[in-house]
Amino acid sequence: YLVTHGLADAVKRLCRDTGLGAKVYADKIPFEGNTFALGREMDIDPVSAAMNGGDDYKLLFTVPILELERFRRDFQTFDIIGHLAQPEAGAALVTPDGVELPLRAQGWPREDEAELTDN
Repeated sequence: YLVTHGLADAVKRLCRDTGLGAKVYADKIPFEGNTFALGREMDIDPVSAAMNGGDDYKLLFTVPILELERFRRDFQTFDIIGHLAQPEAGAALVTPDGVELPLRAQGWPREDEAELTDN
């Protein structure tokens, strides 16, 4: 999935298309080195910006657990930020202290998938 309308939007599309839930771990989301300092300066939460910001142009994908080691060998530059879950788990952001927050796609509405945006 191409992340163009924030990570939450891409995760919710993935859940919809697979019929599964997902857990994204906030402390596993990759950030550039100065992101948190800039966020403090601008009074913006970097995790919220990553979840709902646009124009990220990153890829979100899943790998079967049995293929993970081979995938790590073949493609070394990727980050594991979460995993798929049972459908009833829904899509959740897991905070560093283990609290699960429902994912809300608050980015700019996609014309083709407006039902994914919670605003």
